[in-house]
Amino acid sequence: MIRHAARMTLLALALLLPAGLAQAAYIEFGGLLGSGFSSPGGSATGYSLSSYGLSGYSLDFQGQSWYSTPAGTWQPGINPSGGSAAGLYMVTYAGDRGLAVGVKPPNAPLNNLPGTGVNEIDAREALVLNFNAPVILNSFTLGNFFNDVNNINAPTTEKGWVVLDNGYAAPLTFFAPVGQFVGQSAGTYVVNLPPGTVTTSLRFFSADYVSGQSWGSDYLVRGVDVAATPSVPEPASLVLFGSAAGVLGWLRRRRQR
Repeated sequence: MIRHAARMTLLALALLLPAGLAQAAYIEFGGLLGSGFSSPGGSATGYSLSSYGLSGYSLDFQGQSWYSTPAGTWQPGINPSGGSAAGLYMVTYAGDRGLAVGVKPPNAPLNNLPGTGVNEIDAREALVLNFNAPVILNSFTLGNFFNDVNNINAPTTEKGWVVLDNGYAAPLTFFAPVGQFVGQSAGTYVVNLPPGTVTTSLRFFSADYVSGQSWGSDYLVRGVDVAATPSVPEPASLVLFGSAAGVLGWLRRRRQR
């Protein structure tokens, strides 16, 4: 009887404890959306993350553009309102595969990928990710992100920023590694977030607009590493935990007699 009660108690604890543990997963957009994915309308919604171990979570994607907006209104720290929809495309470029945003502007330099008319995420463009519930953001991975120090039009390391939950006043800025030059590496770059960073939405922007060349900084977004937020035990779980603790205490007292 005692052994049976002990086994039942341990089983109850085993069922209870994992419910509060966060499940983490790296979501590669090429795998989630497919290598040939495109959405010219700039929206893709309802992608379930259950296959990544994130039961009940889903992810929406949106592309935005401000090519009709005067320069300066889309700089860091300012909510770039008034944007229009921009197409979403899965792009494989220079050995990297990731999600890009494009509006097929008339200037030829931005039309350099056959059949897409999109060159990554450029200035005046944004990739928006919306989760249906808060997640712990561990990191995000960029593609085709290089040091352009030899580019005469944009002689600087490529730069971008990400805004979490519409926090335009405090965007997270990231730079391409200094030693990662065009043609010398894959351009893949992982940006790690402080432990415990919780967010529901991410907006990826490109930075460093240069007059006459808006693609001074540009990149692809390959994926994000997220974890489910720890769940709060439900009342029934608390009752189960209390019952299990009571049984263990009863067994301990019985053995002491």
